[in-house]
Amino acid sequence: INSLDMEDELPDNDLQPDEASKQLPSQALSMKLIANCCIDASERAGLNAEELAQRVISLNRLRLNHLRLDSMDGLDVCNGATHLYLQHNRITRIEGLEFCDKLQFLILANNEITTVCGVAHLHALRYLDLSSNHIQEVDIRALPSQLVGLDLSANPCAALPGYRAPLIHALTELLRLDNVRVMPWERGVMDSDGETQEGESDNGSDHGTEGDDADASGHLQDAVIISSQAQDDDLIADGEGMHEPAEDAASHSSGDAQAIYERKVTERYARTTDILVGDTSNALRSKVDQIRQRMMDRRQQFTSKLQEPGVGGAAK
Repeated sequence: INSLDMEDELPDNDLQPDEASKQLPSQALSMKLIANCCIDASERAGLNAEELAQRVISLNRLRLNHLRLDSMDGLDVCNGATHLYLQHNRITRIEGLEFCDKLQFLILANNEITTVCGVAHLHALRYLDLSSNHIQEVDIRALPSQLVGLDLSANPCAALPGYRAPLIHALTELLRLDNVRVMPWERGVMDSDGETQEGESDNGSDHGTEGDDADASGHLQDAVIISSQAQDDDLIADGEGMHEPAEDAASHSSGDAQAIYERKVTERYARTTDILVGDTSNALRSKVDQIRQRMMDRRQQFTSKLQEPGVGGAAK
């Protein structure tokens, strides 16, 4: 939305027509009305009829709000427009945009529109404001799929249960809906811990082995498993990196290396089991047993490596 340079282009939805203006008759859109509203009077004074017509056709931004328009008919002459402001009129139907293929920003708030239509073909459209109309339901197929901003607030459809979800799912580039930011969890995006951004878990479906609990203990199991695997890898790395320079290797015995390794196993296993204090889950205890067995297997591998010829029993 920011790329459209609209910081000072927000619709003046807070300006409500007074009672006197409501009594005035509707008026039709014409080239003269467009020129009077969108071209400065001093500039108009220096243009002849043909030049004025060309100037209207070349307009990029049309400010046609609060004009008591009951139709969009006549906009086809400005088919090069990128920004179109039609809020606070009496428009009942979206039309006249068949050739406006450059339109990026369309404001139709505070009108009398009942159906979303006439915009699906606008492939450049990025922001659409249809707030404060009379739209009962929205056919998603009638909306351009590339929208980044959509406002349907203050319409009957916005009060329907589950109204946001289908729109967010279908409009994959949408950043704001009804001036509310689209959150990652509304698209089902997971964070790095396997949880949705709103903090809800994935019902335990991705928490380790089959049959794990889907509560807090399931998350604790994940932490233990990841931690223990990393520790196992570190221990193997310790064993594989035991080859020191010849002058240092002579100062260590195989027994010294074994003692150092056992101390590391004990310390790291203690840190792992500290996580589990107070937890009585059978599944979790079983997982700890598996971790212990893996550590014992690693220890056996380490012992075997020390017995290989050429290994001087060096230790880190």
